Amino acid sequence: MLKWLMFLVAAAWLVSSWSRRGAERGRGAGNGRTRGRSDGRGRAPQADPERMLRCAECEVFVPASQAVIRGVETFCCEAHAKAWAENSEGARR
Repeated sequence: MLKWLMFLVAAAWLVSSWSRRGAERGRGAGNGRTRGRSDGRGRAPQADPERMLRCAECEVFVPASQAVIRGVETFCCEAHAKAWAENSEGARR
């Protein structure tokens, strides 16, 4: 008799914990998958990728917002823009 009582208590506990877990999933709480997300798919919306430009001096790609643009050439930094200008002036002479 005691065995059956313990079995029923354990079964009731399992059913109640499963139903609570299902209710939490329905609200999106507790599982960490939807917190801070607006699209409902489990991922935060991401910004469009930024265009990358190649440095004329070292050929490294840099984001367009950080690129140094001189005429039609793009550079990763002011030092490379200056070096390119010096090299191109020397080649013209």
